[in-house]
Amino acid sequence: QKYIMDARNSGALLFIVTFVVGLVLLLLWFHTYTNTTSHTNNTNTHNSNSNNNNKDNMSHDSAQTCSETGCVAPERWAESKHAAKVVMGDPSIMSQKAHGTSDVEIQTDLLFNVNRELADQICNFNRHGAEHYGYWASKTTFIADVEREYKANGHVDFFDPNTGKRLFFFPGTRNSRSFKSFIEESISHGWPSFREDEVDWEHVRVLRDGEAVSVFGTHLGHNIPD
Repeated sequence: QKYIMDARNSGALLFIVTFVVGLVLLLLWFHTYTNTTSHTNNTNTHNSNSNNNNKDNMSHDSAQTCSETGCVAPERWAESKHAAKVVMGDPSIMSQKAHGTSDVEIQTDLLFNVNRELADQICNFNRHGAEHYGYWASKTTFIADVEREYKANGHVDFFDPNTGKRLFFFPGTRNSRSFKSFIEESISHGWPSFREDEVDWEHVRVLRDGEAVSVFGTHLGHNIPD
């Protein structure tokens, strides 16, 4: 399974699930920065959850509607075999709070030259959209910065842009793909793309409609089968 989302420094399954999480990954801080900063949009970050904005990966066995501004999960997604491979969450996670669906605002000093206002809107005041397809690769320093961190430490962590908690990491627990494949697949999807073994399930949940979120109320994107 594969997921798309935002990041911070710090196989393979039969089916690949794509999280639309571009910005979430793009806004997360690298682990070498302070523990309170984050790179997000590490959420198929609708927040830039990789495939959320302009298009999410199409499911082989169910219809899915995608555009340059978001995707809709397949009907009856929660009852599909793909849902069994993720940690499901209660819709109350995304209830209205002090700052949209989060208790706190997006952090300042985001990495990768990400637009903070855009990140805040996507992560905290949105349930379906994301930054434009390819934004993370063409408008930010994500690829160069993450590659530098990976070459230096052999590992990269991606964190929630609101709370700084880890959401994703590379390589995954099964070490199922190379860094080159990670970048190539993300470029193909249009947003940073993470597989299910590269997701920190302590802090990430998937709702019944396929929306990928943090347990803190950050919109990350959608979990959608390739």
